[in-house]
Amino acid sequence: GVVDFCKLGGRTREPAALRDVVAAYLAGSYTGNLLWLLDTLEALAGRLWLDNAALPVDFFERTDGCSHTCRTCGYCADLAARLIRDRGVDLRPLGGH
Repeated sequence: GVVDFCKLGGRTREPAALRDVVAAYLAGSYTGNLLWLLDTLEALAGRLWLDNAALPVDFFERTDGCSHTCRTCGYCADLAARLIRDRGVDLRPLGGH
């Protein structure tokens, strides 16, 4: 009665990504790189890794109603520094050489 629709992913996503997003939404959980599910960070999902299971169990409760006072709060910055891993750039040769 409050929401008419919910966008789970953009049209730029490949079918496998949309399948994963919908499956995670329906299951209410996801095992893997959380950034893969987030449409805005899709380009970084191959390089950066954020283990969804590593988020604290109270993450939603702590961030729901966020006051956007990031400089004084520091909660998300601390989590990012501890949980996001840079896997580096994976360069593959073009043309089978």
